[in-house]
Amino acid sequence: MLLQNPHQQDAEAAREALEQNESLRKGNFGEFEEALEAVVKYIYSPTKYFAQMLDECLKGTTRDKGALIRILVSRAEVDMEDILLAFNKRYGVDLKNAIRQSIPQGYYI
Repeated sequence: MLLQNPHQQDAEAAREALEQNESLRKGNFGEFEEALEAVVKYIYSPTKYFAQMLDECLKGTTRDKGALIRILVSRAEVDMEDILLAFNKRYGVDLKNAIRQSIPQGYYI
């Protein structure tokens, strides 16, 4: 939250941090735990992480509805070949075919 008074903004940030800290102490990890797990998976192997995210997108098991397009567009020039290989190795199917099977008929890639 951005406030005009920097001291008020600092106080608000401190309050939110205390709430998060208290929540963590009570064992209510929720989204924080999910985010931390995603970061660790990405650090360990970015290509495997993106392959898993693509699989979740194609199966509809992710809450992030824009992830499929975002991954395909943002990784296309960087490391998409490695992601395609990791996807094929992990799931035993070509990513392009998996995408074709997951979209309604009438749409083509």
